[in-house]
Amino acid sequence: VMGIAAFSPPLDEEGNSVRGQKMVASVAKQLGYNVFKG
Repeated sequence: VMGIAAFSPPLDEEGNSVRGQKMVASVAKQLGYNVFKG
């Protein structure tokens, strides 16, 4: 189990941090995390 919180303006249409999403995607890629992999 892992939790990450990220916030940095600007926000997208749904209120999510654009830079935060990119950072989380980058970390997940570097660590080999995949929500569909068991």
